[in-house]
Amino acid sequence: MQRSNQANPSEPAARLSARRRSWLWGAALVLLVTIVYWSTLDNGFISDDWFYLRDNGALRTASGLWNIWFKLGTTEQYYPLVHSAFWAEYHLWELDPRGYHIVNFLLHATAAVLAWRLLVRLEVPGAWLAAAIFAVHPVEVESVAWASERKNVLSCVFALGSILAYLRFLPTEVPKPSDAPPSTPGSGWRYYALAMVLYVAALLSKTVTVSVPAVLLVIYWWKWGRVSWHDVKRLIPFFAVGLALAYVTVWMEKTFVGAEGEGWDLSLLERVLIAGRALWFYAGKLAWPHPLVFFYPRWVIDTHQWWQYLFPLAAVGVIVGLWLARARIGRGPLAAVLIFAGVLTPALGFFNIYPFRYSFVADHYQYHASIALAALAAAGAALVVERFATQARWLAPLAAAAMLFPLALVAHQKTYLYKDDIPLDQDILTLDPDSWIAHFNLGISFRDRGMYDESMFHSIKSIEIREPQVRDNPTRSDYQVDLAWGYVDLGAVQEKIGRLAEAEASHRRALEVREQLTRDYPKVVKYQFAYSTSCVDVGTLLFALDRPSEAESSFRKAIEVREKLVRENPTTMDHQVSLAETYKTLGRSQQTHGRSADAAGSYIKAIGIQENLARENPTISEYQDGLAWSYMDLAASQRQIGLPAEVGVAHRKALDIREQLVRDNPTIDKYRNLFAGTYVDVGMREHEMDQGAKAEGSFQKAIEIREQLVRENPKVNDYQEGLAWSYLH
Repeated sequence: MQRSNQANPSEPAARLSARRRSWLWGAALVLLVTIVYWSTLDNGFISDDWFYLRDNGALRTASGLWNIWFKLGTTEQYYPLVHSAFWAEYHLWELDPRGYHIVNFLLHATAAVLAWRLLVRLEVPGAWLAAAIFAVHPVEVESVAWASERKNVLSCVFALGSILAYLRFLPTEVPKPSDAPPSTPGSGWRYYALAMVLYVAALLSKTVTVSVPAVLLVIYWWKWGRVSWHDVKRLIPFFAVGLALAYVTVWMEKTFVGAEGEGWDLSLLERVLIAGRALWFYAGKLAWPHPLVFFYPRWVIDTHQWWQYLFPLAAVGVIVGLWLARARIGRGPLAAVLIFAGVLTPALGFFNIYPFRYSFVADHYQYHASIALAALAAAGAALVVERFATQARWLAPLAAAAMLFPLALVAHQKTYLYKDDIPLDQDILTLDPDSWIAHFNLGISFRDRGMYDESMFHSIKSIEIREPQVRDNPTRSDYQVDLAWGYVDLGAVQEKIGRLAEAEASHRRALEVREQLTRDYPKVVKYQFAYSTSCVDVGTLLFALDRPSEAESSFRKAIEVREKLVRENPTTMDHQVSLAETYKTLGRSQQTHGRSADAAGSYIKAIGIQENLARENPTISEYQDGLAWSYMDLAASQRQIGLPAEVGVAHRKALDIREQLVRDNPTIDKYRNLFAGTYVDVGMREHEMDQGAKAEGSFQKAIEIREQLVRENPKVNDYQEGLAWSYLH
């Protein structure tokens, strides 16, 4: 009898139906994330968002994008894919927080879908439930609702994609009929290349993903019971690239972020105690996510306390127990625990990261690792439910809803804390009333909102916390740094409300602390720079108190320090910028107090430095813009002392610079608006000199530019006001 070669007609239909179900389950994950995180579209920026977005000049220009990739130090960490994404988004919606938040939660949704597909591929029971737990768990809110944590969600997408691609290259499935591991790739080297590209992309988003090749080895051990040399050999390039970029991260954390000194001077034993406790902390927050706060109290690590050794010993005990029980319960639980601990390793205290100043743990540190324990929990739940599912089909969806609904509800409520810094920091104080960082941040936040009484309360509280700590720990430079900042912010509030004598006392106390730091640590550049900043603060205040000779003396100290920094660090542009800014601040203070001739001399000093910066860095628009402002300031001082010809020269210089800025950056409306404003100033000077025709021409130029700005930005009030001002003149 001849066998028919015709395929079963029901097979394509079955495949199509399975594909549709997959799409529906994937859409369900996206819907879950959307329900939980849609509220973040009304949230603003918090904490590091200002450094990453508002104050990140690299986002503004094409040269900034180049520097993000090829100039270390442009950003605090070398995560160029994250900052490139921010660069692109800035040019799409500038500083509208909604854009950044929607990208974050869409990336989180993508990570959840990829986690589900990975677990399905690995045949983990309850794969969808595991991905759903990851999607809605409250510990993930910090990574998704905080714009700066783009590095977490973006790197996770790439890392999961890399693992999926590698498993296409070298499958984990047992080939039939043989039961030996595959010795040759299953789907071609193109998937190996794709896995490598995605892995590098993950590292360039956040190097915590360095653990990807180790995760792959654990997966192979889980599936095969052993890891062959061939498995390791294929992953050597991954390990090499990962360790190289991880080294860059560790170096930059010390060099540019400042994660070194007494606050991070921990012995290996202390780091082991931190790691053991952190592992249980993170597992505990996954099991019972309450309380969750932005900054947890920093643990006191004491190697003489016996109970602190229980954490690492218990962690080792769990691993040993799962190893001994693997024949009875399978290798899966141990694999999940090893992946959880391994992915967390960079954040367990073995390497210095700056936030360790305030806490050894944070919810966003376990974003990637949490998938492993979510999978373990979901698999356990699925196996339990499976026993009873035949008698009660409703049990599985009911169990899933019982797990997901409370998690999603708590996560959704948590998103509202990320609306701005104030509710976030107030929430920290509910758990830790003596949190220095929370009080300090609240002092700044309330000051920026004009709520000066509240600002002073929290600034004073931050000082009261740090003052005794500085006395009791005289070698802790980080405490001294914090104390100085507390006084700086208190002084700023006191200035705002006109209590200048008290403001002087606060700024002088900050100056005293920072001067001591420069004596104790003469080679630490950031301490010298902070000292010079306090000199400027005191000098500016003394001018306001009408004590010009003392003010000049304070400014001269700042200039002396910053000139020294420029000499010793000639390639560090920031020191030249700060020196120029010191001269400009001095000039403005002199001008405000009727010393226009002295002010002109200070502006000329600033211009000399800025012209050099602009000449050596022609593509950095911020330097050109700063130079234009200095020429405008110079023109104002020369106008006051009656030098009309010199005023015209300064105005022409500013006009030329701003015209070039507009040509080089035609999409940046700020430069066009400033260009128009310069024409208004020029027109006013020409009008005063009875040059009516020239003045009218200058005003007309300003009107043309601002009319175009208003047409393109009809909802921007500043442009409409500027146009009205131009017509008025």
